[in-house]
Amino acid sequence: MSQTSDPTAPLLSSIGEIEAGTSRANSPARKPGLARPSFSAPIALLAQHKKTPEQLERLLNGTSRSRRAALEDYYLAQNEHIDSLLGTQAIHRGLYSNDREEEDAAVARALNLSFAANCVLLAVRVGIAVVSGSLSLYTATIDAVLDVISSAMLYYTSWQSKRENKYLYPVGKERMEPLGVIVFSTCMATACISVILESVKALISPPQDEGLPTQQLWLISGATVFVVVMKLALFLFCRGNRNPAVRAFALDHLNDVLVNGVGLAGALLGARVAAFWDPTIAILLSLWVVWAWGSQAREHILNLVGLSAPPELLQKLTYLAFYHDQRVHQIDTVRAFSYGSTFIAEIDIVLPEDMRLKEAHDIGEALQFKLEMLPEVARAYVHLDYETTHAPEH
Repeated sequence: MSQTSDPTAPLLSSIGEIEAGTSRANSPARKPGLARPSFSAPIALLAQHKKTPEQLERLLNGTSRSRRAALEDYYLAQNEHIDSLLGTQAIHRGLYSNDREEEDAAVARALNLSFAANCVLLAVRVGIAVVSGSLSLYTATIDAVLDVISSAMLYYTSWQSKRENKYLYPVGKERMEPLGVIVFSTCMATACISVILESVKALISPPQDEGLPTQQLWLISGATVFVVVMKLALFLFCRGNRNPAVRAFALDHLNDVLVNGVGLAGALLGARVAAFWDPTIAILLSLWVVWAWGSQAREHILNLVGLSAPPELLQKLTYLAFYHDQRVHQIDTVRAFSYGSTFIAEIDIVLPEDMRLKEAHDIGEALQFKLEMLPEVARAYVHLDYETTHAPEH
């Protein structure tokens, strides 16, 4: 087999030591699944598929701009995926450390800082809205009020999800956080629809006033710029966290940067250019916030109903199970589906039919522990088989 990477081929199918069998999803009488020709994991063979910056530059040299961007994204994603696969070797050697306490501390810092900042900035934005009377800035103020409410709600759901009670909640409460995000998204959409209705009324019957004096405009502008800078800093602080509550805060902070910046532009245009600019921009801002949070809610709804894991994670699970133990003859099934912000993994392995129960149990249990060390996996189930010709199981 050629060792040249084919951008159209799955990564694992391009590795010489691994031959893909048929899926178990078709007929009851199936060909064998993945079978290991040798126990030695092809670390060097896998690592050589990574592209160094010099190799990547040679590959991209002479290509068109559009094709260059696509190829660069492909090879960078492949390098990242290879690193992810090679990282499972540390699990096999017992060197992997999944420090949940450190991750929980980072989540707590992000949630506490976001909640405190939202409370402080709420007072600033209420003052801005009262002084200006702008519908665009009222949109930002409603967003600020909901920020505080949502902060408390997300903080509570995140705290509850960490409190374990194996008798009332045998599989944990990780789905409470995405549920909180969905409820918050609904509140945001409701508030924005109210702003849209008020803006439409203002367009139909424009208010008759003389606008704001220059001194007040400078005060409003300065306070709004302060809010935008603070929210941008909070977004940069929260955006790298995998926790769904922190990611929801990051999106909220980014929304606030846009809402307050564009809202200020609407207020200034409405006060100094034409009155219709203010309600028009308020409508556009509200529609954008509804779309942004609707997309976030849709993502979490799909995760709650059990969406299949992405191919990269399935390949990582397969690779980890494939080199778990040399007594494993085959990998029959690899399946993973979403469970809130993480995944539940199910793997069927084939062992010798004359193997003692104690030995088979220890192999399966050790694989389960390894799978659950992955940060993407909330819970793993390992099923032991002695052949692959039976009907699909669950």
